[in-house]
Amino acid sequence: MASNVLEEPARREEAGLTQLAMATGLPKATTHRLLGRLAHPGLVHREDGGRYRMGARTFRWGQRWAPAQVLGTTAARPLRRLAAAGCGAIVVVKDCGDVPVVAWIVDRAGCGEGRTLPAVYS
Repeated sequence: MASNVLEEPARREEAGLTQLAMATGLPKATTHRLLGRLAHPGLVHREDGGRYRMGARTFRWGQRWAPAQVLGTTAARPLRRLAAAGCGAIVVVKDCGDVPVVAWIVDRAGCGEGRTLPAVYS
């Protein structure tokens, strides 16, 4: 259940306690307790107004995801060639029904590195 509480702020720019509790299906008290535990190490950040967003540590951990680094590095040269030809491309990895973006060129789909798209994307 904590993973849902951690994932929800990442899906939204920011959200309040009530929104997060409704999205996860957890009671507000449980959601508040879990968010407090996730805020301490910096996995979520609580704004002054009480809204929550993804914490900086979560972002840093995501940057260390090994397949993303390897694929991003490997894709760099072909992506530069595509850019020179005026084309765009997105490199993704399917992961549990989502597809995290690991490298991109020409942000035509409104996405960029570090974003996650649904596995079915149109």
